[in-house]
Amino acid sequence: MTWADSVPNLLIGLREGLEAGLVVTILLAAVRKTTVLKKDGARAERASEPGSTVAPTAATSPIWLGVLGAVTLAGAFAAVLTFSVSVLTSAGQEAVGGLLSVLAVCLVTGMIFWMRRTAASLSAHLRGEVERAAAIGAGALTLTAFLSVGREGLETTLFLWTAAKASGQTVGPLVGAAIGIAAAVVLCWLLYRRAVHLNVGVFFNRTAIALIVIAAGVLAYGLGDLQDAGWLPGHSWVAFDLTAHIDPGSWWASIITGITELAPKMTVLQVTAWLAYLVVVIPAFVNAGRAAKPRPAAAAATSAPAASAVREPDAPHQSGGWERVAGGRPWLVAGVLIAVPALAAGVTIAALPAAATGAASTVTVSRTGCAPEWSAAQPGTQTITVTNNSGLAGEINLDNAAGAVVGEIETIGPGTSAPLTATLGSGTYTFRCLMGSLAATASQPVAVSATTTEKVTAPVAVKPVTVNDLTPPNKLYQGYAAAQLTDLAKAVTLIEADLRRGKIPQAKKDWLTAQLDWERVGASYDSFGDLGLAVDGLPDGLTNGVNDTGFTGLHRL
Repeated sequence: MTWADSVPNLLIGLREGLEAGLVVTILLAAVRKTTVLKKDGARAERASEPGSTVAPTAATSPIWLGVLGAVTLAGAFAAVLTFSVSVLTSAGQEAVGGLLSVLAVCLVTGMIFWMRRTAASLSAHLRGEVERAAAIGAGALTLTAFLSVGREGLETTLFLWTAAKASGQTVGPLVGAAIGIAAAVVLCWLLYRRAVHLNVGVFFNRTAIALIVIAAGVLAYGLGDLQDAGWLPGHSWVAFDLTAHIDPGSWWASIITGITELAPKMTVLQVTAWLAYLVVVIPAFVNAGRAAKPRPAAAAATSAPAASAVREPDAPHQSGGWERVAGGRPWLVAGVLIAVPALAAGVTIAALPAAATGAASTVTVSRTGCAPEWSAAQPGTQTITVTNNSGLAGEINLDNAAGAVVGEIETIGPGTSAPLTATLGSGTYTFRCLMGSLAATASQPVAVSATTTEKVTAPVAVKPVTVNDLTPPNKLYQGYAAAQLTDLAKAVTLIEADLRRGKIPQAKKDWLTAQLDWERVGASYDSFGDLGLAVDGLPDGLTNGVNDTGFTGLHRL
């Protein structure tokens, strides 16, 4: 887990959790101060007036039932997102992830501007809603809490899901979000107990800039996903690629990537979208705040009609039919709000294709793990996308039970993804990851069963060559090369003698013998280093060409 990946999600969890928590806090405070209308619709007289009676204050349990329903809805939404995307092909996952990222950015941007405009009047607005709901009944309070918190829950779930996908891991973002939400809960409790004071408008305005930067990174990542899926052009039009110059796993690169969601390699479209979003949204946010400052009276006037409407004796009769039905049935309403999202999510997940449920079309590689998503596979030819989050370049192999390679990626760069195509027959298959100087890691073995009707013809697997396999032929080659170099040395001695005696024709014959001796040394692959260049170097790249003092050896002759 990279702690830098937790930072943006901690901020998201804190801000969104505080926003939802403030809604709950205001609802609870409003409920405690709101009296229930009498049956005839008249408001009870104040207790201080002689001969008056006071109606009991509304219970807070309907609020908590609505909150529980909202949490269930958010959890069901997260489950459907996770399980439904996992059954798609690699291109399908990229497309859905990209679309959801763009949608999340749109929702968060709208939320930022909405809070900019309504933070000051939010409390008055919610109190008016509570008074109206309390006049109808406890069930309406449950619905009010569900609708108020449910929107925040869905928005938070979507943005956290897309931010986690952009970071390439799950644990770090979830830990950061959990810490942020826990801090928001504690802070809201202190606010409710009046232990601390918080200027809500200032808090949301100051954290909005950081959230805008995070949203810009998520937007760029989402557009990159759409390019990978082939939905947008420009996939090969790279703006910059720093993977060869920086280590994405270094602490400072992890901080920048974790906070901004920027990658070491980005396309022109991603960079353009990132810059355009910041250039447009930040000035618009600042100007929206300036325009909202001189309107406190208007905000109060906006909330006044809602409050006055509740004070009218006939307010309950103006409510919608669904509100009147739910009014006196808080537990029934809560049961429906909790059961329906859970049931809908369960039915949706159960209806997903069973054959693809366990199959991984995308696997990841980290410094400590190799394809942990590899848990099931189907027979036949398939393409698996490998995402390298290790910060190192390396090689990825898919081996059978005998250790032979059935599919491979020879080189995968840090922070990049690459397809691995393999045809799987009956047998057991394991991913092996060899990343940089790290020790080789492996995934869990997965068994594949192919029936006789499927007719899977798997290609011949190649067993990797080991150092022990190469040692005997290497010794033979070294003995052979030593003999050729001995003959080369003799031929060079003859050339020197010919030149000293002025026998140019004979020197040319002896030069050909020496050149052929060198060629017979074979494929040494630059194992002689500078000595090899001194013997058989070319003038290419030298300052003075064939007259350069660095040009030596047989070709110089």
